[in-house]
Amino acid sequence: MQVVEKGNAITRRSGEPDIITYKRDNAARILQATDEARAHLAYFWEHREHPGRGEAMFQLKVAFPVTNEEGEKGREHIWVKDVVKTSGGGFAGRLDNEPMGMPGKHSGDMVDFTALMISDWGFLRREKLIGFYTSRVQLQDDSSPELARFRTRLGENPV
Repeated sequence: MQVVEKGNAITRRSGEPDIITYKRDNAARILQATDEARAHLAYFWEHREHPGRGEAMFQLKVAFPVTNEEGEKGREHIWVKDVVKTSGGGFAGRLDNEPMGMPGKHSGDMVDFTALMISDWGFLRREKLIGFYTSRVQLQDDSSPELARFRTRLGENPV
């Protein structure tokens, strides 16, 4: 089901995270969040390599190139878990949810990507969400009551 909230198209999926398609007037906030996430990517890698007490579930949001039904090219940003660095200087990991625009790919499938494709990162620290810069923007745009609990789980990000 697709609904529109505050100018964004939101596709609700049973058992999967919603997909938010940002309209051009909101794209600047997502780009700003992406820039902030990338600026603190070293923090993610440091904690992933040497997790502190209670730190787990390290994942990256990656922008994969896609083509829609009308032949328009774009990117699908999707969370990737179990990330490893590859010998060629890139990365590999498993899709953490079901992609919409990646034919033949499903949640749990292995994917390869480059550092330039990383658009966000996140992990848990004692049940608090650290990172998730673009998700925080999405929370501002979604007034659904089920996200109230998610908002309470947000931890403080590096500055």
